Amino acid sequence: MTTSIVEEDKKDNAVIYDNLTQVYNRYKIMERLKYFLSKKVQFTMMFIDIDDFNEVNEKLSRVDGDEILKIFAYMLKKSLSGVDIIGRWGGEEFIVVLKNTDINQSKIVAERMQKTLNTPIYKNQTITASISITENVKDETVLSLLKRSELKMANAKRNGKNQIIV
Repeated sequence: MTTSIVEEDKKDNAVIYDNLTQVYNRYKIMERLKYFLSKKVQFTMMFIDIDDFNEVNEKLSRVDGDEILKIFAYMLKKSLSGVDIIGRWGGEEFIVVLKNTDINQSKIVAERMQKTLNTPIYKNQTITASISITENVKDETVLSLLKRSELKMANAKRNGKNQIIV
């Protein structure tokens, strides 16, 4: 039995894209980060976490929570340029990679994202997100970049959420 090209494409997409949000999955994001670091590409990384997402799931439903994740991912994609990369890290966490972008430029993008989120996006539900912005440094590894980013995210959550930490 032979598989069709369409079936092969679906299998390839399942390896690359998050099934729910249709943005890159964690595996593909890791691959891109490793590649950029190996090629010494200058970039900034945003670690984005939807604030109090469990409360959204409890208030509405998990099905509605999934819809919010889809809309959120779509809104993030629309706020980025064609060379930027977005992926779902897990749950309500996303990573955005902005190539050839410094911290100040990334902060402007993050502020624009937050402004967009402060309007009802689904069933009159507004959401907020905490965003950490980390610039890659010389001899960086993916793990050290992620660790620095996650530490910043922890500070954002501890200091009241709905903020951008650079």
